[in-house]
Amino acid sequence: NIVSNSNSISENKKVKEETNKKSDSKLIIYFFIQMEYCSGCPMNYYLSHRKSVPSKSLTSYIFFQMCYAVKHIHEGNIIHRDLKPGNIFIMKDYLIKIGDFGLALNFGKTKNEQGGTYLYQSPEQIENKTYDQKVDIFALGVILVELVSKFDTEFERVEVLQGLKKNLYPEYLEKDHLNEYNLIKKMTKLKKEERPNIQDIFNDNDFIELINSH
Repeated sequence: NIVSNSNSISENKKVKEETNKKSDSKLIIYFFIQMEYCSGCPMNYYLSHRKSVPSKSLTSYIFFQMCYAVKHIHEGNIIHRDLKPGNIFIMKDYLIKIGDFGLALNFGKTKNEQGGTYLYQSPEQIENKTYDQKVDIFALGVILVELVSKFDTEFERVEVLQGLKKNLYPEYLEKDHLNEYNLIKKMTKLKKEERPNIQDIFNDNDFIELINSH
């Protein structure tokens, strides 16, 4: 469930640069990354164009794949740092691929560098505090809210997602999506120490019940 890197190509090229007195040559290095082609569409396009919330079975299938991909990433000692629907691709038969590792970092050491997209950033990222792989867990929780929600306006979407940073949850989550609601509450804890890691999620009873609904 990861977008693969097929090839990398570097190319050196000398170009002439005009100055006030003479023409100098300088070396420019171009670096090309050939990535796997992902048919289908980014998840943000899918979310904004669907007519209703998908079935619990489909939601659980999509979410399981996202978690499985993040598990693979974290087992490689990597923090993605920019998990969001725009970086997740939905392919044929709802196969999920996570891409765009431009902000990814090794998590051997704690970080305090800004990175990511505000609506999906954890509180510790926004506050420039030290953070680790738990930032990806927070982002997964936010994305899960989007998966089980149908927003009528962009304002409503932003309001709900921003509310998660204050542990405010829309009432329909608990009423209509109890397993997801319980997971979201755990994954979006304001203190990173209280959030589960990815293996904890796989061992969580709500996650197991959700996946078994597929």
